[in-house]
Amino acid sequence: MHVIIDQNQLSQGLQQASRIINPQNTLAVLNGIELAATTDGSFVLYSTDLTTGLTVHLNADVKEPGRLTIPSHTITELIRRIPTATVELVEHDGRLQVRYGKNRATLQTFGGENLPDFPPFEGLTLSLPPYTFQKISKEILFACSRDESRGVLRGVGLTFGHGRLVLEGTDGSRFSQNWMPVPEFLQEPTTLVLPPKAINEAARLEMDNPLQITLAATMIRVQNAHVTLSTRLLEGVYPDLSHAAPEEYVAECLVALNDFRGALERVQTITTKDHMSSVRVHLIPDQGIELMSSSQEVGNAVELVECESSGEELDLLFNPQYLIDALKAMSDDNVYFELSGTQSAARIRNAGGSNFFHAVLPMRQLV
Repeated sequence: MHVIIDQNQLSQGLQQASRIINPQNTLAVLNGIELAATTDGSFVLYSTDLTTGLTVHLNADVKEPGRLTIPSHTITELIRRIPTATVELVEHDGRLQVRYGKNRATLQTFGGENLPDFPPFEGLTLSLPPYTFQKISKEILFACSRDESRGVLRGVGLTFGHGRLVLEGTDGSRFSQNWMPVPEFLQEPTTLVLPPKAINEAARLEMDNPLQITLAATMIRVQNAHVTLSTRLLEGVYPDLSHAAPEEYVAECLVALNDFRGALERVQTITTKDHMSSVRVHLIPDQGIELMSSSQEVGNAVELVECESSGEELDLLFNPQYLIDALKAMSDDNVYFELSGTQSAARIRNAGGSNFFHAVLPMRQLV
């Protein structure tokens, strides 16, 4: 291998590829990034954790083709600190020489060992609107379970069918949903479950242009002009969440997002910092939302968030962090906070109108 390449481009590509690597893996070569230069002049970086694979295509002057795998941390940190505009990569005696100006470094490789690649697959190919995965990451992923034992609840459900793509995430006590038109997919609905790591990496790929995705039974591929992300889907049947959010509500508030979020964050400082912390939410018709928290060790706090409110007077307990997380995902200055009583979920949605909403159960009703 003999390649001359722009230092900044190579540094960015290595940093992108290194994010896929799982530092806890037990197979040494999986800590590496594969560098491949081909006779047609292409230069590619590849990394994988056996579940997700990332291929980065870079512009380079390929003098001699070759392929090797090198420890990711060493080469990423070295290239990032090189001051010259270009870098020369030369394979020599099974090692990699990095030449820059009058200087050079020689790095050990994994010898002839290469990273396992994903098999090629074919499937339904769609073009999604720009920033789809960024929306999934912001609006849906936070509602998913972080417990590794929860199976498909760790991921985001994508249901394609009848001209729509429905995006859903839940951990059993809260639920986020959004949808967008996909007019080219009119078949009966099919649901896939994307792992969270793949969603975050796909979000990083998005620019102003649409992303192309290819769907297969157990895999999904996401592509832009320079990067290809392939990932295995989570195995299992995603729950039917069609009735997770109530259709009717007995009370409603139109509230300024920053006022509501700020009040919640202040009263949360009184609560214990665990999953059992609670804030009492008292909806007072024609006045607003009264938030109350108390702790024997810390003290207590009461705040009234003035807003347009109507319906029944209700007094419920919520996990404050769940409400704050939902408000962080909203994009409008004002939101609707809708309550359905003590037996079912409350809903938060943008006041300006969108397909996105978040539902959260009162603490007494957690499942």
